[in-house]
Amino acid sequence: MLPKARTITRSTGVVVGLAGTASAAPLLFFIPGAEERLAAQAAKWGPRWNRGFAHIAPRMERGAARVEPGVKRGVKVVEPPLKKAALWSRLMVRAVQDYRSQYSEGVGEGEEAMMRWYVCTGCGVG
Repeated sequence: MLPKARTITRSTGVVVGLAGTASAAPLLFFIPGAEERLAAQAAKWGPRWNRGFAHIAPRMERGAARVEPGVKRGVKVVEPPLKKAALWSRLMVRAVQDYRSQYSEGVGEGEEAMMRWYVCTGCGVG
């Protein structure tokens, strides 16, 4: 029996459609007259793209100026705990490395290395 096909979501359809378009686009240049049609579209849309996004920039700047104070306050609240966590993380990494370097020297020495490990971990020996 064949497995059930998955339902296609909108995002999957968009991704597959874009991938198909991108992979098929170079093949369109083998069609006669494709260069002329491309040149006509470039002449039509080129000036609009050359204008850029100058008509949107002032609104974007106003929006960014409106949001900026809140973001600054959020960063001030979140940054100190993150710095503290990073410091503790570095300290823990250093402690683990020191521990490993201290007790890895005796690996392979048999009973003596095992004894040091037990004493360190508090397993009741020593």
